Amino acid sequence: MQIPRYPVTVIGKIQPRIKDGHWERDQMVATGKVGWKIAHKPGDFGVRRLRRRHRPRMGQTIFFRFEEEPEKSRDSQLYHFHVNSASFISELRYGGQQMLIGRMAYIIIAAFILDCIIGDPQNPFHPIRIIGNSISLGIKIYRKAILKRHAAQFLMGMILTLIIVGLSYTVTRLVTWSFYSLNYWIGFIVEVLICYFLIAAKCLKDESMKVCRSLDAGDIEDARKNLSFIVGRETQNLNEQGIVKGAVETVAENLSDGVIAPLIFICIGGAALGMAYKAINTLDSMLGYRNDDFEYFGKFAARLDDAANFIPARVSALLMILGSVLLGMDVKGAARIYIRDRYKHKSPNSGQTESVCAGALGLCLGGDNYYHGVLVHKPAIGDEKHEPAPGHIIAVNRLMYAASISAVVLLAAGSIIFAMFRGRSYV
Repeated sequence: MQIPRYPVTVIGKIQPRIKDGHWERDQMVATGKVGWKIAHKPGDFGVRRLRRRHRPRMGQTIFFRFEEEPEKSRDSQLYHFHVNSASFISELRYGGQQMLIGRMAYIIIAAFILDCIIGDPQNPFHPIRIIGNSISLGIKIYRKAILKRHAAQFLMGMILTLIIVGLSYTVTRLVTWSFYSLNYWIGFIVEVLICYFLIAAKCLKDESMKVCRSLDAGDIEDARKNLSFIVGRETQNLNEQGIVKGAVETVAENLSDGVIAPLIFICIGGAALGMAYKAINTLDSMLGYRNDDFEYFGKFAARLDDAANFIPARVSALLMILGSVLLGMDVKGAARIYIRDRYKHKSPNSGQTESVCAGALGLCLGGDNYYHGVLVHKPAIGDEKHEPAPGHIIAVNRLMYAASISAVVLLAAGSIIFAMFRGRSYV
């Protein structure tokens, strides 16, 4: 027997209540459509189903199933009915407009496609550049303060970090909310554009391929110059093998920071949480130095970045192994070097993807390099089965895209499935 399914939209309170087995009728309005799902037994929808994660939000259309048509009240637009059962949400509305199930899935797909086509635009209104300018202002204030005590330096760095991250989240949240309030689809497009700014796959490929093209042309000076834009080490004395290793390492390390981690945070909390993550990442890149100026001032930002990247870095490593399977690379080598060398790095996260890359390409990465005139000793990662060559830069970019596309597909599928079975419009 098929039982009609009636959609109702929350128009009054965000948390509707049940009283004596009935919805309070001043909180619901019918939309007049009939569904087709079969109801469960009467009475299996109760207060226990109104836990926080199940409570509908204002403006959200939810389908309920009944054994018989609800009785109309005196007001022809309102219904007073007994709830027997409820299905998962199969249609969502925002201000009367149709919404997407698993909205974040479509956002990350659209944002990633935009990045693949257009790349990272260079303009003064880029949100990451605005965040960077704000951090630079904080650094100027810190230097003018001339703090001597380490505790005071740490406290000022922590305050700056919390302000930058908090403002990044709040401003982005307000912007997206404002456009969604005007029109759902305008808000959707704006959120896609914001998320597009947070993904840097094409930027990684383009910058590393400049190094590759310079090496192919035999212009080692130009290759060193191009490499200097994407690494922190000194490049003026590197030979061709050192230049290739530097380019490969930066693509592998930044897969998590520039692509996978933003996608994960966007999927969890939309553009606002993705922007907060990029603020943390930018703070670490500008403050996370172990020198006299930033040893304590940047410590909180560096530790917060380590925490934010802890899970994404490990997910990125697993996705790189999956990517090596898809591309027919050395999967056994990738897994073996990952297990053996993933902690051979001062950062708790960078060695995760770097070790997989070293194993998949058969390279020995890491080793000693000069940073700001100081020789820094680093352990070697991987076994040198092949001598570094420009072709390895192409290979690491293929691996980066394979892992990135895998992440988009898995996150999008998970988002839609989760939204369907949990009935949450913001997933």
